Amino acid sequence: RQLDMDLLRNYYKLPNGNFTTWNINSPTDISPLYWNNPFTDAYESVSFDERETFFGTLNLEYEIMEGLVASVAMTRETQSRTGQTRHSKGSITESFIGRFGQGGSQTTEDYRRLNLRYNKQLNSDFSLGVILGLETMDRQGEFLFASTNGGFTFPGYYAVAASVARPNVGQSNTRLIHRSAFASAN
Repeated sequence: RQLDMDLLRNYYKLPNGNFTTWNINSPTDISPLYWNNPFTDAYESVSFDERETFFGTLNLEYEIMEGLVASVAMTRETQSRTGQTRHSKGSITESFIGRFGQGGSQTTEDYRRLNLRYNKQLNSDFSLGVILGLETMDRQGEFLFASTNGGFTFPGYYAVAASVARPNVGQSNTRLIHRSAFASAN
């Protein structure tokens, strides 16, 4: 394409607040037909995402007697996430009316495992190996989201409270628990 990127950058937004693009609907309708000016997306329709993750593992092993070993393993992973999505009024995204969304989540996963292992050499040709185990997994999550509906009451003010219509709001809580027992012998 023969586009002057400096012109697109310097004039992505007109003094009246309208966005410019090389990809217009018609000479009398200069709104974008298929794509925004890339600098409209870079400067006006942006997303922010922040995540914090913790991961920890604890393993303990104890030999109860010769050939019999008990082990415990515990793992925890937590993640907090917050984010925002902004689509400016007049950009092709969100049907030209603009949109702002904000959300967050908190998830935690805990794994616990207890094993008993017994190994014994019976003679030069045969050995016995037995494993008994218990395992649990507990996953919990909380999710919150809110976004504008119908555009903004004040263009350029990115907040859910600036929604023209009643904002879209969602919340969910999840919990999943697995418990299992296993055994093996050879």
